[in-house]
Amino acid sequence: MRCLDDRFVWGRKGFDTKAVRTIVRLRKKDQAERQEEEAILDLYKAALGMA
Repeated sequence: MRCLDDRFVWGRKGFDTKAVRTIVRLRKKDQAERQEEEAILDLYKAALGMA
């Protein structure tokens, strides 16, 4: 495999390519940025009664 972003290969191996794309996107961010994004999503979900 060339890299984690090669969705075709991951799809052929049975992985969910949407999930792989999300993981790749998250790996490119630093920890603080990921935590901030998660906190915002948690806040919005709570406001919408989804938490």
